[in-house]
Amino acid sequence: MKRDGLLRSERLRGGYTLVEILIVVGILVVLLTMTLMTVRFTRDGDRVTAAAAQIQSFLAGARDRAIYARAPRGVRLFLDTNNPRTVSSMVYIDPSESWSDGVVQLRRWDPELDGRTNIGGGNVDINQDGVADDPRNVWMVVGDGTAWWELKRRGLLFDGMRIRIPKGPGGSWYPINTRLIDITKAPPTTQMLVLGIPYRDPGNTPVERSQAFESGGPEDYEIQLAPRILPGEPASLPEGTVIDLDGSRIPDAWRPSSTMTGGGTGNALYSQYIDLVYSPRGSLMGDAASGGVLHLYVCD
Repeated sequence: MKRDGLLRSERLRGGYTLVEILIVVGILVVLLTMTLMTVRFTRDGDRVTAAAAQIQSFLAGARDRAIYARAPRGVRLFLDTNNPRTVSSMVYIDPSESWSDGVVQLRRWDPELDGRTNIGGGNVDINQDGVADDPRNVWMVVGDGTAWWELKRRGLLFDGMRIRIPKGPGGSWYPINTRLIDITKAPPTTQMLVLGIPYRDPGNTPVERSQAFESGGPEDYEIQLAPRILPGEPASLPEGTVIDLDGSRIPDAWRPSSTMTGGGTGNALYSQYIDLVYSPRGSLMGDAASGGVLHLYVCD
């Protein structure tokens, strides 16, 4: 009898109580959670590292192409369609030469500064947000001998391209609208473009005047023609990773400071012409070189 009682006691002590089971389950849940968080953090870190390495490799590839071809080659960064403050893909480009034939003057859309325009078609809505822009802030580029009509007919001039006034490093870039160039009619002697952001008056044009450059200001310009996309599909960054332009150090030319338009992208902050171009000697040139140190912030 005594031996049977001892055996029964041992059998009873061989099981786990409910409290002990709950403690074990709790410990396992904590360990599993910590493991998953560690794996996820490591995976995200690897993804960002891979994206940064891909960008570096792409830029190095553009530099090598420029040296090998003995001609400028570059990389164009494409804004993400869901978030135009970020970049999610890129492609190799062969930069085109600028167009600077003829001379230009600037005239206000509203020459009398009375809120009305004498140009046919009524007020202009450059950013196409359904609200007419203030005509006092809209400028037209009037060209003589510029051949813009021929460029548009050939598909080389279109909305969202950039014009620099005056020509050269001292000028400012502006997105353009070609609504006043009608290729269904014969080319006129005088051809006009509409600036997508207000003209930065250098100070030599009185406010009441409707025409710039009247006091001997610059009359030259240059239009940045679209580059040729080199063979190969655009490279997309790893899923979930982007270049955050807000956190990046980039040239001012990539940040058109206007609420009217954003270089044809529908975004008022960043241009659609984010190009990093290398010279045949392997050094950066153009806007990317003029901004000093360039820092691209890669994140997820």
